[in-house]
Amino acid sequence: MMVRFRVNILRGIGLALAMGLMVSSAMGYFFDYGAGVRPAGLGRAFVAVADDVNTINWNPAGLAAMRRYEITTMYANLFWGFEGRLFTGQRDALSYNYVAASVPVNPEIGYFGTSWSQFNSELYHENTFNFAYARTLNYLTKTIHVGGNFKILNWNVPGNDYTEPLSKTGVTADLALLYPLRRQFVAGLCVENIIPADVGVTTYEEVPRNFRAGLSWSQDLTSLKTALDSVLLSTEWANRSYAQNTNTFRFGAESWFFQGLAAARLGLNSTEFTVGLTGRYAFPQLNMTQLQFDYAFALPSYVEKTKTYGTHRFSLTASWGQQATPTKVIVLPPKPQTLVITAEENMAAQREQELSRARSREETKLKEMLSKLQDDIERAKNEINRVNELIKLGQAPAIQFKPGKAILMKESFTTLDRFGSVLEQYPAIKVKIEGHTDAQGKSKANLKLSQTRVEAVKEHLKGRFKFNPDNLIPIGYGDTRPVASNKTPEGQAANRRVELKVLIPSGLEASKDTAAPEAAPAVSKTEPVKPEDIVRYEDLEKQKEKVKVYEMQMNSKDVEEMFNQQHLRKENKPTVK
Repeated sequence: MMVRFRVNILRGIGLALAMGLMVSSAMGYFFDYGAGVRPAGLGRAFVAVADDVNTINWNPAGLAAMRRYEITTMYANLFWGFEGRLFTGQRDALSYNYVAASVPVNPEIGYFGTSWSQFNSELYHENTFNFAYARTLNYLTKTIHVGGNFKILNWNVPGNDYTEPLSKTGVTADLALLYPLRRQFVAGLCVENIIPADVGVTTYEEVPRNFRAGLSWSQDLTSLKTALDSVLLSTEWANRSYAQNTNTFRFGAESWFFQGLAAARLGLNSTEFTVGLTGRYAFPQLNMTQLQFDYAFALPSYVEKTKTYGTHRFSLTASWGQQATPTKVIVLPPKPQTLVITAEENMAAQREQELSRARSREETKLKEMLSKLQDDIERAKNEINRVNELIKLGQAPAIQFKPGKAILMKESFTTLDRFGSVLEQYPAIKVKIEGHTDAQGKSKANLKLSQTRVEAVKEHLKGRFKFNPDNLIPIGYGDTRPVASNKTPEGQAANRRVELKVLIPSGLEASKDTAAPEAAPAVSKTEPVKPEDIVRYEDLEKQKEKVKVYEMQMNSKDVEEMFNQQHLRKENKPTVK
């Protein structure tokens, strides 16, 4: 009994007093100290955000939505200004350390992550080791990310004048899911410590279970062309050991500014008010590497009771790459040599040398960008063609609509999700949606119906996947491009179709040595590029003007004339007087 009493006293320094919670000894084990600076700045309402490496500790299912390697380190000075006076007459300060890394291996294999966190004082230590795994499931045409943690928990008390060294280790696990909803909403759920873990010394004491459920909403504001890039709102309900008196409600808000270079956060929960700041610097030449510094401050609502000035957290995060791909040799631009000014060199010659080096660096960057774009175009083209071929072979559902309407059939959602995954995976690629009908009815009505349907396809993909909507160009061709005879029901069914095609930038040929996916049907890798599939990315505004021709304003004579010229391609015949 004396050993247990001493352990509880030591552990109660920063837990029962500083947190203001009158809990049992078991409830005090491995408390949520706030792993990660960004979640802390959001008031810990992070279970439904889960989009960076910190998701390992908050919702491991979020690993399946990540496409970059990330590693982060954090140091937290807990309850600054509060030093609990012990029964020994000593004083003690509390800190929290944290390291985490995520590895997006492959969508077919899954995504992995690991972290280590430590609550630290002079007389008591807690260590938590997390090994996370996540993957994406498509269930009833819905995309759901699922994941879990295997955890090793250890606490120890160093020996001193009052106690012998003590230590206990237990293992447990977490289960979580992340569910993207429509209109940029995301739902998150995580249940921690589902396996009972005994961490008591003389008696059985189980680590409490934690339950968190939340909802987040985000909106991209880059189209407004202001300093504000995006806004995110998040809310969460948390409960420790399913106990009624430990319910916690959390709220957070975040905004990014200046093209993703800075961010600010506010948060509020049942015990504290939080603020956070972020600064980011990118190295495009180093595989899109980014360094990010985060700071968060949490002010508890019980300042007068504990006489603390709050908690400060600092972290440094590095991220790189777009997705796990086969290893490439990255050719770095040569380091510029220091320009030595001598009496023999005049200023004009020095300036010419400086400009020459600058041109060389810019040319190297451009070649790397073009090479990457070339690879992405070829991969995206192969994956899009693969889905189109599966549809033709009857191995995947065709994109179908209700007769005479632009309402998608539910059977089409599985195929659309495959296309959406490609759009999300390759955000720089532009894709054309082609809509075709059979020859029944009037040509003008068929053209209008085909355009309405491809617009519906774009809206469906835009609502379920994160990509630039300007990269998806819907064009309806009506009945002008049949692939079979319209005199038979089979031919008419073949002519009613929706196809996606990757647009090739003018002057950039598709790579011929990129291997096609293993499961893809036989597709000629030397297939010639059609002229209508080539666009200039820098002339996107002109392309948009052309797309306006196919909008729903079909009463204009000018539009009808352009339609006849570009789609029906009828030869001009002399007017018979």
